[in-house]
Amino acid sequence: MKFKYFAIVVSVLMYSSISNAGVADNLDFGSALLQQKFVDYENKHSECISNGQVDILPDSVIVKLKHLPNVAAEGLGYLSQEAVRECSQPEYSDLMRMLLVLEMSNTSTKKPNHLSKQITTIKKLMFSVVDLNVEKNYHDLPEGIKHELHSIELLKKPFNLIDAYERAWN
Repeated sequence: MKFKYFAIVVSVLMYSSISNAGVADNLDFGSALLQQKFVDYENKHSECISNGQVDILPDSVIVKLKHLPNVAAEGLGYLSQEAVRECSQPEYSDLMRMLLVLEMSNTSTKKPNHLSKQITTIKKLMFSVVDLNVEKNYHDLPEGIKHELHSIELLKKPFNLIDAYERAWN
């Protein structure tokens, strides 16, 4: 009887240590993959911004912007951010999926570890309060201005925001 009990306890402990080792291996793999997904996203995001810097909006778009009040610049800034986000969408989605999967997988560890610090750092880099301010300012715009801005197709891909603003409202 004691041997049977001992065998059960040893089996459970062995399974538990194998299972914990497997989880640790998965989290290490996930941490490396998260880092790679973050680098991929950063590279694509930078590429989208660079492409936008050289994409000067044509005069026909600037004429449309000039007919809008200066407050429409808030919407222009928001649409510029949205265009860059859309441009880097596949990499952004991959990064977000990996971030959420690892965050959920890492909840089994009760104390902070390297992975939880990595997740927190990436979240701080990805989600800033500035983005929320830009989005709020956009949503506070009158519907007519938002509609006019959304009707301009060239604002849906990265563009040179500073050039557009200076030509339209300065």
